[in-house]
Amino acid sequence: MPRGVNLSDGLGLWLRSEEDMERCKTCKHWTPEDPQEYGSLLGGGECQKAPQVWDVTEELGEEDDWNGGKRLKPEHAAVLAVVEDGSAYRARLVTMPDFGCVQHEQA
Repeated sequence: MPRGVNLSDGLGLWLRSEEDMERCKTCKHWTPEDPQEYGSLLGGGECQKAPQVWDVTEELGEEDDWNGGKRLKPEHAAVLAVVEDGSAYRARLVTMPDFGCVQHEQA
């Protein structure tokens, strides 16, 4: 049974305490930064679970296109977070080792 606080709403939901939260440093999707690489964040790492927005989206059709919006491609419907930058050149999610995430998978 998970540790934390039972919300007692009949849905079986639990709130995790901060001490119980899974951290990037133990996640299989997290790669520590190479301190020799230009622009690296010392002590940080990159999350591979947050793809670049242009890799997992498609433009809305004309009937839905009121602002140049996008939607997740059907094969990426389970994606919970994406990264995007203004130039559409390169984007990545860099976190520190103790950042907590709902997408954590033990390394």
